[in-house]
Amino acid sequence: MLLDRSKAPDFQVIENISPQEAVAETLPNGLKLHHLSAGVQPVCYLELMFEAGTTHAQSTIIPSLTFKMLAEGTQKRSAGQISEYMDNLGAFWEVRNTATYSSLVVYAPTKHLAAVLTLFLELVEQPSFPEESLHTLKQVTKQGILNGLQKTAYVASKGIREATLGATHPVALTATPEEVDQIGMAELEAFYQTHIRGQVFEVFVAGALAPEHLQYLRNCLGALHFGAAKPVTQLPLAQPTTDQQIFLPHEAKLQSSIRVGRVMFPKNDPNFFKVLITNELFGGYFGSRLMKNIREDKGYTYGISSQFSSIPKGESLWIIGTDVKAEFAAQTLAEINGEIRKLQEEPVATAELELVRNYMRGAFAGSINSPFELMNKYKGIYLFGLDYSFFKSYFEAIATISPDEIQQVMQQYFDPKMLHTVVAGAASPFQD
Repeated sequence: MLLDRSKAPDFQVIENISPQEAVAETLPNGLKLHHLSAGVQPVCYLELMFEAGTTHAQSTIIPSLTFKMLAEGTQKRSAGQISEYMDNLGAFWEVRNTATYSSLVVYAPTKHLAAVLTLFLELVEQPSFPEESLHTLKQVTKQGILNGLQKTAYVASKGIREATLGATHPVALTATPEEVDQIGMAELEAFYQTHIRGQVFEVFVAGALAPEHLQYLRNCLGALHFGAAKPVTQLPLAQPTTDQQIFLPHEAKLQSSIRVGRVMFPKNDPNFFKVLITNELFGGYFGSRLMKNIREDKGYTYGISSQFSSIPKGESLWIIGTDVKAEFAAQTLAEINGEIRKLQEEPVATAELELVRNYMRGAFAGSINSPFELMNKYKGIYLFGLDYSFFKSYFEAIATISPDEIQQVMQQYFDPKMLHTVVAGAASPFQD
């Protein structure tokens, strides 16, 4: 049967999606194993997650350097042998660090799951911490910081975190080149002994997993021995600066980077979905108010967006971000405030709201196409103390939110008087 390409395909509204659920089990030794068996491709994702983020260290760079040093050698293998071993398995691995957690993550063929887990446990239990490797890692880290400081976007993003959360908040802290120079092996080994060695961690695994893979994980991980559990660490509350307009002089002559934002409530707040949907309409996708005005109509930037970022065991951040030609910085700020006022004063049109509804539904459907994405969705609720009913509530909120509610959200949470504005560039857009 030939397709009639003169007719659009049938359109059906997505009312609800129930993603495949991960299974969580606690092994007899206290280790939590989270697994999700899905997909047909013979690949898997494995993560060992430790409560060893930047909030647990004297310097924000210590967790990152410590976890990277784990792969620089063990009592059995050199860094070169570790790298060759992983390459031969067809595995890709990385270190991830946040304010709360640090993880070893690997993507590998499922048939090599046992091999990569064995190596990961060797890294965790028998690191050698070679001094020469630390010097190289410090040089690479310091150069990365120096490269970032040359970019207005890096400086502005750093500035908005400090303005909204407070300069000493773990999420806002950023290491300096001088700080990297001062870090020695003693600090890394002390962090390892306190937060990694003998400490219970959590394991997340997803992919085309057979029952024998899961049984192997239970047997292998269940045989580990851990010390006494540490008390759970909560992130401190934000302490925003009183200065709401901050200009950060930068040697860049042509570009200014703008960040506007504020601290928000955590992900489990009853108003979370209303704010999330409102943000989508305002600046969360390519057809948003900010993009249509500041990119398409005014041509001030190639892109502008607003994002709502939730932080496990902490509050959330709402941030508008864009990079513009320096001469358009003041006009861009005026247009941002103008779009906020419009949504505060005028109810959004039904057609525009319906477009946002359908976009968010479709975007969710497109974000659960692989077992790795499904596990990521699970982590997005598990780490916040939520369950799968969160997604049902999400779709209910999309279907029921009204133009009046969006107007109320803008009035209650997005008043310009509540927002911090940070601009990094050659000239200040703020009037004296």
